[in-house]
Amino acid sequence: MIRVMVWSLVVCVALYGGILRAEAAQSDLITAAAAKAAQAYSASVDEGDQAQMLALFEVKPSALLRFRAKLARGLGRFFFTRDATAAMGLLRNAVKWDPLHAEAWWRLARLQMQLGRSQEADQAFKRAVATARYLGHSSLQFNILGYYGLLLLNLDRLAEAESIGEQALSLARQQEQPTSLFDALYLMGKIKMAQSDLERAEFYLFQALGTAKRADSQQNMAKALLRLGLLAKRHRDYLRARTYLQRAEALARSCGDKSVLNSSIIELDKVRRNLDRASQPTAKRSSAFSPSKAPPSRAAVDRVLDRSGAAGTYLDAELADFHRLRQRVEGLRAQGGKDKQLAQALVRLGRLEQKFELWGSAKSRYQEALSVAQQSGYLDGIEVGQKALIALDKRREARQRRHR
Repeated sequence: MIRVMVWSLVVCVALYGGILRAEAAQSDLITAAAAKAAQAYSASVDEGDQAQMLALFEVKPSALLRFRAKLARGLGRFFFTRDATAAMGLLRNAVKWDPLHAEAWWRLARLQMQLGRSQEADQAFKRAVATARYLGHSSLQFNILGYYGLLLLNLDRLAEAESIGEQALSLARQQEQPTSLFDALYLMGKIKMAQSDLERAEFYLFQALGTAKRADSQQNMAKALLRLGLLAKRHRDYLRARTYLQRAEALARSCGDKSVLNSSIIELDKVRRNLDRASQPTAKRSSAFSPSKAPPSRAAVDRVLDRSGAAGTYLDAELADFHRLRQRVEGLRAQGGKDKQLAQALVRLGRLEQKFELWGSAKSRYQEALSVAQQSGYLDGIEVGQKALIALDKRREARQRRHR
């Protein structure tokens, strides 16, 4: 029995340490290693075998407990995508025997979330976040926060979800990892959509799209464009929705993301039906087109779409300007003493955000530009800022009237 245990311990350490990756799910070697690890786990909790192990290896009881927790974590990882119930039992033991292991808490929380045990998942996520923060594992803490934010979003606990999302975004900015930054921005966009704060949702999703584009991630670009298409549809701006969804479909098809592809096709069909209804003369329509005007023909709709850049060149150019201006504003703020240039950059950024119909964000830019100009005595900047604010309010009111 001892020989079996020795071999099992070696194999399990290899399994957990990543020499034999649990992700290689179909490997006979992995399956055999898991079987050996299971034998070691059974031996570690059997009282008779424990005594032999302690005598043979001169292991202290506390060390045996930690090693038993490592066995449970290793097997929990192996069964994570194979047998949720078995994995949950193993991970519960793992966190009981070694509570200062954030990844085990995280995996346990994900399983509980998957099985619909929301309250248990909530508590496990809180322990996971606290443990990762205590141990200084920022990358793991970010991953935990991302899943926790989704749980809170699904539970409609939106204020808490926003707080978690902001923490994740702060960590992502510190890490300077494009994938992490995209995930955090995308999560904030989803949370703002759920809160019906569509302007901030667009703001975050545009940033997510730009991040994905700079990282050359077609999959993430497709996800962001799909979500932007859904936002445009909620605004009843079906032309813009169609542009976003067509690009999302093309990118998803190119990178093989079936989930985004299927969603894009379904949403495109809905948008096209809305465009068809808008092109039919009726007394009243609840579309993005003004009832006081004749509905555009399909050819006219297609021409507008072509001019707006169905292939994406127009959108790409504006996104490039958007991110360039944001970086310039941040740089000027950091330098200080360049109030005139900062005020001018803020106005240009506000105008571009206004073009994207990010009304609240554009107004904040204009107000900041006006404040900077007033403090520095930049008279032209004061006039430009005041005019921009007045024009913004008028345009926003006009758009709201069109959609009533």
